[in-house]
Amino acid sequence: MPKKKTAINKIESETIPFVFSSTIKKPPAHYLNMEKARAEIASLAKFPDENPGAVLRVRSTGEILYSNPASKIILDAWDCKTGSNLPEAIFSICLDENDQPQKSDVELQVDDLIYSFLFIPIKGTDYINIYGRDVTAEKEADRIKAEFIAGVSHELRTPLAPILGWSEILLEEEPGPLNDEQREFLQTIYESGKHLHHLVDDLLDITSLEAGKLSIHKVKVSIAEPIMKAVELTAPSAKKKQIELSVDFSDDLPDIDIDVSRIQQVVANLLANAVKFTPENGTVSLRTIHDPESDALVVTVQDTGIGIPEKNLPKVFSRFFRSEGVVKANIQGTGLGLFIAKGIVEAHGGTISVQSVEGEGSTFDVMLPMRG
Repeated sequence: MPKKKTAINKIESETIPFVFSSTIKKPPAHYLNMEKARAEIASLAKFPDENPGAVLRVRSTGEILYSNPASKIILDAWDCKTGSNLPEAIFSICLDENDQPQKSDVELQVDDLIYSFLFIPIKGTDYINIYGRDVTAEKEADRIKAEFIAGVSHELRTPLAPILGWSEILLEEEPGPLNDEQREFLQTIYESGKHLHHLVDDLLDITSLEAGKLSIHKVKVSIAEPIMKAVELTAPSAKKKQIELSVDFSDDLPDIDIDVSRIQQVVANLLANAVKFTPENGTVSLRTIHDPESDALVVTVQDTGIGIPEKNLPKVFSRFFRSEGVVKANIQGTGLGLFIAKGIVEAHGGTISVQSVEGEGSTFDVMLPMRG
């Protein structure tokens, strides 16, 4: 009997430590994954409370289910709290015509502050998340910047007017004949003045676009009017580089509601870029058609220039963007023209797009709705 007992004791002493050591040192993989998931969930759950911006969750009825500490100032201003409903005027911002929640982005006054709000319906749930950010300081900075640019632009335009005016009079030899050297110097003064004048105009347009205050004054006209004026402005540059500039209008183009000077600005920019980036003896063509399916006029500017690398195409209409090839080739420009053109076209309710192959040329399409 004692030997048997000893044997049992021996087995127990060998078995028990083995079982416990395997549990402690080598927990099942699914257990580790569960613990990791719990830790991540707990960490994410803290995020709204720690977020310096306002975070609200509401039902599709407008009932506030959750609000983080940063949203208190907003709820106080709206005179509501967790458990109550958002004011109808606020909640209706994220509802479509069928009273269904939709993603919305809006700026609202909250007491003396300006907040940017993003309403995001959560797919497959009855919830809508609302994210608010105080943009008061940014708006004030934008206002100061706009006032500064407007003031500086005015100060620059005042001396530019007589510089350009008198240079032009002298180049026309109204006061008397010029020798070749005098004409060369005056032409440089005149061209530099025009470049500075365009830059000032671009800065003012950028400020207006960023503030959402770009002025558009539409009238019903033939699209040929602004296009031909733009062509006249570009023709001397094309002739200088011996570039063939062709214009084609389809028959019976209907009149369109546009801001004539603004559309002329867009077309002139596209033509100027096409000529600038096309080598000598190349071609630049402009074609205008009426697309009955979309009831829009489509203006296409195509060139045989240096083209745009594929990786740069998404950035073409960005502010101040200039590709590496343009910079290396020392082709002058500010990178503002296409950004402004896009803003003008979109202010008309239209679109502008580009297709390009590096080394072969580019094609820009401007689509303008007949009625905006």
